[in-house]
Amino acid sequence: MSRFEFWEGNVLIKFTKSEVECLLTSLNSLLCTKVPVSVEWKAPYIALEKDLDRIREQIIEKEREIVNDKENQYKEKREEMVKDIQKPKIVIEPDPCD
Repeated sequence: MSRFEFWEGNVLIKFTKSEVECLLTSLNSLLCTKVPVSVEWKAPYIALEKDLDRIREQIIEKEREIVNDKENQYKEKREEMVKDIQKPKIVIEPDPCD
């Protein structure tokens, strides 16, 4: 066991959805490669593939939330406009002579 094993940390890396998909495609190609060694070398790459797949799903879910929010905002504005159109614009009050 090396002295650096206890010093692992996390890093925030920002990726776009297309970059994550590109990483997944490359990783899949690597995992499909047949080499004459034990399969143990694939374990960390399989874990990475699962993590990247989860990240991609989170990105897709966030995109759905944004689309739904925009649709809801549009519906609210539309309802507001319809209500505004239905309100009478001119109110005719009787003359003091009437």
